[in-house]
Amino acid sequence: MKVISLKVDENLLQALNDAAKREGVSKSEIIRRALVRYLEEIGLKRVGVRVRHVVLA
Repeated sequence: MKVISLKVDENLLQALNDAAKREGVSKSEIIRRALVRYLEEIGLKRVGVRVRHVVLA
């Protein structure tokens, strides 16, 4: 996997931390799941995009 960085405000970071703790996964995993969902929503998910351990309900 490749590494990217991004800037978020304190409230968003706290929400991310809370979600990761609640789900028992890393912050990176939460962001990957959100990105996959977003790309699917706008119809841009490329065939072959692989995300580990993601279950979208």
